Amino acid sequence: MLESEAVVASAYKDEVAHYEQQTQANAKLMEAMEQRLEEKNQQLLLNNELMKLMQDRDIEYEKMLEYWTEIHRANYVYMPTKNDDIDKKLSEYINNCDLA
Repeated sequence: MLESEAVVASAYKDEVAHYEQQTQANAKLMEAMEQRLEEKNQQLLLNNELMKLMQDRDIEYEKMLEYWTEIHRANYVYMPTKNDDIDKKLSEYINNCDLA
């Protein structure tokens, strides 16, 4: 083998070794990225579940508020001060009007 062929062969082997190192590094990077993607997908699923729970909680809160408002409307009676004719008239008005 000529000296120039040996130099070319050595350079070629170095390039192949460098290429293999880069391929291994890329494979490790790809694996790390896939793992990170899986972790992010799991976090997204958990966040979606949490969002659903919060939406359900908000719906229940609104129902409870509606129930409380209805109960308050049904049970509310304004009691006037004794011996106060104006307060008695006010209580008649309040107790007979529809509290919206």
